[in-house]
Formats: sequence, C-alpha cells, structure tokens
Amino acid sequence: MLSDRWPAIKVRRFDNEPDDEYRLRSAEIVTIIDGFRHGRYQGELAELLDERLEGLQSGIIDARSPSPLLQYQPRPRRVPMPERAFALHAV
Repeated sequence: MLSDRWPAIKVRRFDNEPDDEYRLRSAEIVTIIDGFRHGRYQGELAELLDERLEGLQSGIIDARSPSPLLQYQPRPRRVPMPERAFALHAV
C-alpha cells in the first residue's frame, strides 16, 4: 500500500551549486533522514545529526566537512557472556 511507505526525500538545489557538491550534500541528507526514519540514531548522535541535517539543508554546513557519523564513537554495549547467560537457566 502506498500510504504505508515513507514519502520521497526531495533535496532542494541551491542557486549556482555545482553538480558534485549537490550530489554529495543530497546523498548525506538522504542518508541522515533514512536513518532517522528507521530509528538508527539515538541520544548524542541523534542531536549531532539533527544539527548537521539542518545545516546541510540550509547551506550553513558544507557537505565536504566531516560527518558526525564518521567521528562518533558509541559507548560499548554491555552484552552478557554466553556461558553466564546459560548458567542462569541451568537446573
């Protein structure tokens, strides 16, 4: 059903924006929006990407500047050790 799909992402091209810069900026905008749509970003990274998205869409941020996605180091998740998880269920 078409109503269940996300609307297409349209990126406005700025006056006199070179093709290569537009493609780079457009691709990053689409990547960020798609990530938000699928719940890939949370917390600090979501804040950074929201600011970057606004900057890319308004032209304040140059798409050639480093993306927070490349710089962000998420905190390691605590995952239980398999042997410990199995030991809890042993009879």
